[in-house]
Formats: sequence, C-alpha cells, structure tokens
Amino acid sequence: MSNFLIGLASVLLGLLFLGWAYQTLASAQDRRKYPPPGKLLDIGGFRLHLYSTGSSPAGRPIVIMESGPGMPALFWSLIQPEVAKFARVITYDRAGLGWSEPGPVGVPRTSRQIVDELRALLSRAGITGPYVLVGYSFGGHHVRLFANQYPDEVAGLVLLDASHEDQFQRFPKPYGDMGNQAVRFYSLLPTLARLGVLRLAINAFLFFKPPNWPRAIWPLFKMHFSDVGHWQGSYAEALGTLESEAQMRAIHLRLGDKPLMVLTELATWDNAASLPRGVTPGQMRAAWLAMQTEHTGISTNSTHIVAEKNFHGTFALDPQRAPQAVDAIRQVVLACETKKSAS
Repeated sequence: MSNFLIGLASVLLGLLFLGWAYQTLASAQDRRKYPPPGKLLDIGGFRLHLYSTGSSPAGRPIVIMESGPGMPALFWSLIQPEVAKFARVITYDRAGLGWSEPGPVGVPRTSRQIVDELRALLSRAGITGPYVLVGYSFGGHHVRLFANQYPDEVAGLVLLDASHEDQFQRFPKPYGDMGNQAVRFYSLLPTLARLGVLRLAINAFLFFKPPNWPRAIWPLFKMHFSDVGHWQGSYAEALGTLESEAQMRAIHLRLGDKPLMVLTELATWDNAASLPRGVTPGQMRAAWLAMQTEHTGISTNSTHIVAEKNFHGTFALDPQRAPQAVDAIRQVVLACETKKSAS
C-alpha cells in the first residue's frame, strides 16, 4: 500500500512539474511573439499599457474605455476599431492586467486607486480632456468616480451594463453572496494558471467552441487569460471590491445636463438553472433593472436602452451585438460636440 501511495504521489508531482514547465515555456514564447500594440508608459515605478486609435476633430471629446473585472484592453477589440472611425479612443490595461505591470505592492486595488492611475497615465501620455468615459460592468465604478473627482475633464458618460455599488445587498438572497464567491473563485486562478490548467482549458475552448471574434484575437486571448500575472492582478482587484463599493457610496455624482447613456443587458438572468434555489429570473431582472434605472438619475440628459436579449458583455463579445455599444458611444460623443457648439 505504501509503495502504491508513493508511486501515486510521484505521478502527481510529475504531472504538476510538467504543467508548470509547459506554462512557463509557453508564457515566455507568448511574450516574445505578441508585443503590446500600444505604449508602455511609466506612471511612477510601474508601466501601464495604453492603446490609442482614431482621431477626434476639434471640439469632439476623446473616448476613454474602462473594462470589467479581470478584463484587459483586448476586451474592446470589436468596439475600438468602430469607435475610432468617428473619435479618438483610448483603451488601456489596468495594473497587473494584460500587458501592464503590477501596481505598487501593498496598495489595495480599489476604484480610487485605479482612477488615480488612469489620471496619471493620461497625463503622462499628454492626453487632455474633454473625455467621454465608457465603463463596462465594474468599470462603471471607475468612470463614475473619475467623473466625480474631475468633473471639468468629463463631457459625458456611457455605462454598459455597469455595476451598482449596492448590487450584492439588493440581489435576492442567497445570490447576494455572489461577491464573496467571486473573490474565492479569483483566488484559485493564479495557481491554476501557474500549473498550465487554464492554458489547456482555453485551448480546448478555442478548439471545440470557437468564439465569433476575429481569429487574430484568439492567441492574444489565450496569452492574457492563461497568464499567472494577469490572474494575480484580477484577484487583487476582486479583493478591493468591498472598499470600491464603499468609495462609490461616499460620493453623490451629479452630471448636470451632461449626456449619459445607460445600456442594460437583461438576458443574463434568464437561465433559472444557474440561479440559487428560491431565486427566479423575474426577481433578478427586476432588481437589476431597478439599479440600472438609478444610474440614469445622475444626469438630467440621460437615455436608457434595455437590451432584452443580451447577456452580460454580449455587446463586446458578439459581432452582431457590438453595434449597440458603438451606437451608444457615438450618440454621446456627438451630443457632447453639439452641446459644446451651442454654448
């Protein structure tokens, strides 16, 4: 029996070593093969990746895009080229994500820290406002906080299925524990990446269920989402969730009559089998719609679009739905331009 256990342990250790070696070699190859498309700019001891495309005519604001938790700038691959046809658009990797370097050790990855870093990055790049800020999911916290801290630099906002600071308290129980579950989930991912498990899983996903994205994006997707550092950065952001929500509750953002577009995706909640016992799709839809409607109240010049058939993030992942987000951004950009011309 003892020999069997020793043999089994040896096999497991061997598999772990092979997984680690596979991941280490593949990651090194990825970094050589796929350099960042934008610039790595030092903002005080670490560098962030900024990717700028398009141009804005005089009087037209620059579009700044903030992705959701654990999402690199790659998330906007279907959106950025289309927005660049009518405005200058900036995407970037937050510290520890994508091509960016990790942020300061021991500094919580909260919305306030992320806003400070974004402001420093724009300053370092010489990119001045006015801006139209676009926030997806948890990125909605960051753009609202930025607009609150730097109101003179923000011309308008687009919130794409953006998080609400009270969502985990207002979702029906036990779904309200989703925040803690997400933190536990993110805590596992760096180890799974280090052992090559995520890389193997992503390879299988791309082979058996390829996404609708252009094929040129696939290897970049695999590089980022199988990278140990990327998931360490994602976990750090997850740990800052509660403090970020508290920071949002402490502000009382009012945009006046600045243009605001809120795009809400409701099909996320339609799969009853994915919900805890006792929680219905109708409850989740109603709670989410109520919180999204509250977002519209921060401006007297807001528009709310409800996409009944969209899942969370569909607008960025499905080429057929991407025009919804592009059109929302275009409407706000042009409204800002018209407003400035009239003033």
